[in-house]
Order: sequence, then structure tokens, then C-alpha cells
Amino acid sequence: MGGAELWAVMAWQAPGGELGSRSSCTVTALTDCRAAAVERLREVLDGAFGAAGPGVTLAGLTVRATPGAALVDTARRSEDLLVVGTGSRTPLRRLVRPSVRATASRTPPARS
Repeated sequence: MGGAELWAVMAWQAPGGELGSRSSCTVTALTDCRAAAVERLREVLDGAFGAAGPGVTLAGLTVRATPGAALVDTARRSEDLLVVGTGSRTPLRRLVRPSVRATASRTPPARS
């Protein structure tokens, strides 16, 4: 596939979620959360591909959003392919965080 790019997206949220962050998070705390997400993404990509890389152009993106919203917003074009891992799916996580599949199925296709 000529010209293919691989975008690795790391969604992150402030401690306590977006509602909790409005009253309790400082700019420093949000900056620290974003920096931690960037570092985690680097670690994951290094572990997955090592120094050789994936063989295509690789771009890492950290987004402050829920995972579903971040992924659907990133893969908007008709030629984009969205591949999703499951992540942690403990019973508690399923109650507090909606699945990416549920987000994608509720989101109308982007207009070109």
C-alpha cells in the first residue's frame, strides 16, 4: 500500500474525568497527565516496533478525550482504516467507560 501511514493514538483524560477536572485539576496537573500519555505512547511504540519501526510512516498522537471519541475523530476520512485494541475490560471499567465500538456506531460518518 503506497503512501500508507500508521497513526498510533493515545487518548487521555484528566484525573476524575472531564467533569472532575473542571474543579480540581490545575494547569500543571493537566500538563503532567499529557506528558505521561506521551511517554506511555513512546514506550508502547518502542516495545511494539523497536528501532526498525513498522515499515511505514509512523505518527504518534495524544488526544485529551475518551478513547472512542479520540479514535473516531482521528480516523475521519473515507480512506482511513481504524484498528482498535480492547484494552482493559474489567467489569468496573465497562461500567464507567463506554466501549469504542459503541462510540463508533453512534457517530455519524464525517462529511467530506
